[in-house]
Amino acid sequence: MELLQRNGFQVLESGYFFAVLPMVRVLLRLTGRLDGIGSGAVRPIWLNRLLENWLRMDAGLCRWLARRGVILPGLSGYAVCVRQSS
Repeated sequence: MELLQRNGFQVLESGYFFAVLPMVRVLLRLTGRLDGIGSGAVRPIWLNRLLENWLRMDAGLCRWLARRGVILPGLSGYAVCVRQSS
């Protein structure tokens, strides 16, 4: 956030997405359904859909919590900013 502020941006909102993703990775590795990083869709298709919906809910929950001051660590960070007038 300091970098954004030093370069003339006002941070309106910030936080992280995908707080549960590390747990999903471990689960997929343990079940043998993950071949490597970025391997794409998992099989069977119902599991892929379940994980996709879970991550959508995770992103929404992380943003909702961040707006209330609860910042969970996650794999993807975001910042909503406006440029401050000089």
